[in-house]
Amino acid sequence: MQPSQQLLNEVRASFIRQGTSLKQFCRENNIDTSNIYRYLRGDHTGEKATATIAPVLKAALPEPQPETAESS
Repeated sequence: MQPSQQLLNEVRASFIRQGTSLKQFCRENNIDTSNIYRYLRGDHTGEKATATIAPVLKAALPEPQPETAESS
């Protein structure tokens, strides 16, 4: 997923659905909140930005689990 305002909105919404917030996640994981907003919007796109947003995206947007076929 490419950094954009839409990505920032989706991440924030996902944390809210989980009963927390992006800001709270950042505080608990020692991530600078002002930077994470810039990184998620795509204002900064270097290696540091990519490395910083990786755990945020993993927590906010977990990979969908493959569906298993049920036998009848």
